[in-house]
Amino acid sequence: MDSRCPHLLLLLPLLLLAALLPPPSSGVPEVIWLPTSGGAGPLSCAPPDPAVYDRPVIGIVSHPGDGAGGRISNTTATSYIGASYVKFVEAAGSRVIPLVYNEPEDRLLEKLSLLNGVLFTGGSEKEGVYFDTIKRVFQVRRDCEHCSKMALI
Repeated sequence: MDSRCPHLLLLLPLLLLAALLPPPSSGVPEVIWLPTSGGAGPLSCAPPDPAVYDRPVIGIVSHPGDGAGGRISNTTATSYIGASYVKFVEAAGSRVIPLVYNEPEDRLLEKLSLLNGVLFTGGSEKEGVYFDTIKRVFQVRRDCEHCSKMALI
């Protein structure tokens, strides 16, 4: 040890003692019990109440194709949503519901009724099922009375 730092010799026993002592209790439980399927015991939580969800729900319209190597096609039944869009929306504190471009209209309308907004990821398609889905989302938003608060991003 360097003779220019004699105070380090005094601190060494204190550091060793602090490392051996248990951490002080902060009143926060060390274990958080999650709900189990075993009934409502003292360690289980009440089921979540959908009426108190305060995070916005944003729909993201999927793209045709599989997203690999630029293969985008209206002729396939495969669709994708870029992970960066999902991460962007979730980073803002929202939850994401995928709006699959070729799903049945009744399912699309059901999902749209649950949303606070829709993120359109772009594209140059001016025809086909994908474009028809985008048009339908705009029409639903325009014609729906309670949807006037739905943001279209």
